[in-house]
Amino acid sequence: MDFMPWVKEVVAPIRMKQSREDVQQAVERGVQLSKEGGCLTVGDIAGTTEAMQAFQESDLLGVSFLELIGTGDRSKSAIERMVDLPEGCGVQPHAPYSCSRSIYEAAFDSNRPLATHLAETPEEIQCLEQRTGAIVDFAKSIGVWSDDIGHSYVHPVDAICEIASRPFLAAHCQYLEGHHFDLLRTVGVSVVYCPRASTFFGHADHPWKALMEHGVNVALGTDSILCLDTPNRLTVLDDMRFLFNQGGDATMLLKMATVNGALALGLEESHY
Repeated sequence: MDFMPWVKEVVAPIRMKQSREDVQQAVERGVQLSKEGGCLTVGDIAGTTEAMQAFQESDLLGVSFLELIGTGDRSKSAIERMVDLPEGCGVQPHAPYSCSRSIYEAAFDSNRPLATHLAETPEEIQCLEQRTGAIVDFAKSIGVWSDDIGHSYVHPVDAICEIASRPFLAAHCQYLEGHHFDLLRTVGVSVVYCPRASTFFGHADHPWKALMEHGVNVALGTDSILCLDTPNRLTVLDDMRFLFNQGGDATMLLKMATVNGALALGLEESHY
């Protein structure tokens, strides 16, 4: 289905109804599904500190990134959430349309592992470049839109790479322009490509091969289980299989699912 209807009809109701117990059970279930899929080292996006703690108490390896959302007056509280995070925890300013420039600057200054969603949909580009479109309309409808997002009126990749003071993870990077390939390599961005999620939302022709040809580190991800075809497991092995069936090179796909992911998470070489 289309991205914005999915957010409004599926994701938003789930988030509004979650209690701490729901979060704990959901993370425990996610840990189990990852194990059952043979995926034991992960980059996890956590919506709450409770979710981060549940991940850290599991026996999975990797990094948990605390999701941050805020523009305008809500930016300050998002920045304050970073301060007391335990060592080793990452931060994830959600996306350029949902996080102000000040949040991104604070996230880069924190020196914590950093991830973000970037250039996932055409609506995201329209929002950043023109301040119009479905994302803006939805944000206004729930009372969270602020014109004071701080980003220049440019493509999302240009907006965040302008701020970036060190390498980071960027989920998706579906819609790129020609100059972005060298820009992402120069900044040291690791792109996390989620092929089954892209297909679920109707995105085609992801530039993952071109990114790798330009020297960009590309790893595989799963994204939300709500858009996967394997409700009994969470694993990039299924994404490898998905791309292999489309003619992907097995050796390259194995590297994307293992070493490239470890590099993106900043793991020591001895871990892989």
